Amino acid sequence: MKILYTPLLIVPALTPADRARILEAAGAGATLVETKDPARQREEIVDTDVLFGRVTPEIYARNTKLRYYHSIGAGVDAILTPELVEKWQRSGFKVHAWVANKEEDLKRCKALNVDGIFTDNPRFAKKVLW
Repeated sequence: MKILYTPLLIVPALTPADRARILEAAGAGATLVETKDPARQREEIVDTDVLFGRVTPEIYARNTKLRYYHSIGAGVDAILTPELVEKWQRSGFKVHAWVANKEEDLKRCKALNVDGIFTDNPRFAKKVLW
């Protein structure tokens, strides 16, 4: 299993203890690549199984075997496109947007037909969506 971690502002680096826990949980033979460099991300994403962090839609589109993507702190606009939502849903995945708090983000989630929305204000979201 290959894991790609793309550091960002919220979690700028993994500690050695974090790396060890991730690799232990992934099992024997797992590799963990950590890179901020978009050129290296473009190379590594092709055969990555698990992605933690955030990459551009152009880099994401190069993946061929990704099984799990946790886009930390990406926001609704960062990666969700109609094509990606459809692709993931056709592959059997549920797509949940995190975090949608503004009216335009909530409406975008509805238009994208995501399976769930995380928000800090459920009353406001309900008012906007129903």
